[in-house]
Amino acid sequence: MCEERTNLCKVITEEVAGTFNGKLRIFDSKIPSTVKVGESVYYGEPLLEYAPRTKACRMYQNLAKELIADED
Repeated sequence: MCEERTNLCKVITEEVAGTFNGKLRIFDSKIPSTVKVGESVYYGEPLLEYAPRTKACRMYQNLAKELIADED
């Protein structure tokens, strides 16, 4: 999880890619830090049901698609 708008996230993303590229699978999906994610955990509801229209939910879905595609 990261906040793509911050310089810290950009620097860390570049460092991870530079350090682990070719050694570990680095996914394109970046999950944004949002209050809705924490709220869904607090209320015991999946994000897909609690806040299906949020960017975080879309990014989790994209990550799942990347994982499934990686298995083929």
